Amino acid sequence: MTKKYMRYYNPEFKLEIYYPKKWEPIEGFADSLVSIQSPRTGKKDPFREFAQLMVVDFLDPALDILEEFSQRAVSNLGDEFEGFEIVRPLTDATLSGFPAKTFTYHHINNQLELISTSIWTVQEYRAYIVSTSAMRDELTEYQETFKKMIDSFKILEIGPHPALEPFKNKA
Repeated sequence: MTKKYMRYYNPEFKLEIYYPKKWEPIEGFADSLVSIQSPRTGKKDPFREFAQLMVVDFLDPALDILEEFSQRAVSNLGDEFEGFEIVRPLTDATLSGFPAKTFTYHHINNQLELISTSIWTVQEYRAYIVSTSAMRDELTEYQETFKKMIDSFKILEIGPHPALEPFKNKA
């Protein structure tokens, strides 16, 4: 990455992402591992655009299949957001070199019209998710930055699922 980007590294999940120097990483924001937020563009700027990382552990073997996890994820988001509308349907993608799924959707948050994109991969009973959000009218201004951030995301090591550890030595 260029000198205009900083590295965020999470030692627990051994993953990294690069973000613009002026943006602020906030760990644990809104149930995320980290939310990397843009600076406000003025006193009246009502929304800080962001990229958010989440890691979701699960034990349901059906969810360890990318396709099944993806269908449930899209359905759950539809139940979660006001004004939810799919803008770009679920498609194949790559995240950190792994097969992934992505889709883009419109929703309303605090009376603001937002466009969000989520991309995820499923590895060893764990989903790695990168989501981006921008105000609908400002999306084009942030698309290139979001793409660079998603492309920079790396899972450096896939560790064992913590709940499965006690069973590893019993075989």
